[in-house]
Amino acid sequence: MCFVISAQVHLIELRTNLDKVQSNKEYAIKLYNELQSSALTTVEMGYLGVIESMLATHTNDPMKKISYFNAGKNNLENSILKLPNNTELRYLRLMLQLNIPSVLGYSKNIETDRSFIIKTIAHQKNELGKEQYLRMVTTLIENGDCSNAEQIQLQKLTRE
Repeated sequence: MCFVISAQVHLIELRTNLDKVQSNKEYAIKLYNELQSSALTTVEMGYLGVIESMLATHTNDPMKKISYFNAGKNNLENSILKLPNNTELRYLRLMLQLNIPSVLGYSKNIETDRSFIIKTIAHQKNELGKEQYLRMVTTLIENGDCSNAEQIQLQKLTRE
């Protein structure tokens, strides 16, 4: 029971503060180190992957950039292999793929992930919690490279 509560608290922090990882190097490193030394759920491992990939933005060393990105991508992909129907993991991959340079060649899942998320997110409100659910839907509308029809479908979800 204690592990479940701890994992839920950890997941809430990850969901709430993921944007902070991009802008705050110290926080990114702190969170990365905490996750590295924890027993992680599969979803938390996906977050670790995204955070590790984002660490590439905080270094000037090209080899470290590639190393962080590849290690993070592998953690995220392994999480998705374990839970292929997890909307949150697919959302993390979509956001990562949409926000990295195309030269990295990590973009093959954009269309399938976006489609999967739009089909499944309406049924995830209770599991994700209202805040994360709205954060994901809003981010998809604003940054998900969605068609007009997809944006309208997602906007309806924000009013339900």
